[in-house]
Amino acid sequence: MYKISVILPVYSYDDPLLEVINSLKLQKYKPFEIIIIDSSNNIKIQELIKEFEADIKILYHWVPKAYPGHARNIGVKLSKGEYVAFVDSKTIPKKNWLFDNIEIIKKNKLDYKIGLTEFIPKTFTQKIINAATYGKLSFSTIPGSIFNKNFFEDSGGFVNNLRSGEDQHFLLKIRYFQERYNNQAYLTYQHLPTSLLTIINRYFVYSFYTCFSNIQIFTKNIYLIFFLMLTAVIFTNIKSILPDTYNYLKNYYTFFYYLITYLIFYNFMPILYYEMRNKLFYYKLFIIIFFIFLCILIYNWNMYFANWIETSNMYIPHITKIFISIVILFSILIRGLLLPLYKKVSLKFIFPVNWIIVGGITFIIDIVKSPSYILGAIIYPFIQIYYYIKDK
Repeated sequence: MYKISVILPVYSYDDPLLEVINSLKLQKYKPFEIIIIDSSNNIKIQELIKEFEADIKILYHWVPKAYPGHARNIGVKLSKGEYVAFVDSKTIPKKNWLFDNIEIIKKNKLDYKIGLTEFIPKTFTQKIINAATYGKLSFSTIPGSIFNKNFFEDSGGFVNNLRSGEDQHFLLKIRYFQERYNNQAYLTYQHLPTSLLTIINRYFVYSFYTCFSNIQIFTKNIYLIFFLMLTAVIFTNIKSILPDTYNYLKNYYTFFYYLITYLIFYNFMPILYYEMRNKLFYYKLFIIIFFIFLCILIYNWNMYFANWIETSNMYIPHITKIFISIVILFSILIRGLLLPLYKKVSLKFIFPVNWIIVGGITFIIDIVKSPSYILGAIIYPFIQIYYYIKDK
């Protein structure tokens, strides 16, 4: 029998903590201990634990406000088991979670098994948000994951100072590549946002903190590419509207343009290295390159094919504005219809009008994330230098 220590970070008294602990009590393979890392600012959680009766050892430990990665690291240091397993205060593990996953680890001689979580909406708003984000697919998550304790400690653990994104940062650090030994989700999450404002705030905070880490580099650079293209369009329009301002700024913009272009090429070198095994990456890269060339072609259409002669048959008035409008509408169509269907959302739920709402929400989320992702791509080289020095 392996001794498994379950690490449970808690921050809010409102979380369904007792439901999580009860689900751990009912595990087919009993955990050796449950370690609760409480970083709340009151004693309510501590009092709740004292009143709870369990036949499993529960170790309660309070720390000043700690981000999830930091709290998990503390829990691992306090653990006495051979394996450490992670849950959080809103994910409910199924009865066979520990049993099935420890069997997979033993059978395949693994150092760890990454968890899978399914997201279950209840209200109509949550169903809309779920269709725009997770759908009915299961996603790899640190909650639900089980690690050999020695392996985890040798990896250096999670980054302490990241409020979000510490899970992706850790998986990147251990060079985790998705190999699903089964596709079953062993954890359920039922606390999706209940309003558009909540999800906007969540994605804004998430993107802000991830911009200071070396994760989602491909996505961040795509945002930076589109930002560069958009600024080129805006700056060209300044030339016709405010020629004096254009002449004053053109040298600065030229420097900025080439600097950003250099950063994009520089950033893509490690991306190509890390994604060599991922065939889907090359498909995405081809689509992006094709779209960039299409944008350049559309933007210069009237110059290349009509020589700016408005009476020419090839001249298309407002072609750039038309193209941008089509791209936005096409994006809403893809994000509101095709992606939810790919994520196994019911066609009956999407039609006749919900796909428009879903597409609109995903478009808003993209806008909310863009400032932080653009900043993240710009500062990525400096982040690489920081982690290189830190690892030395």
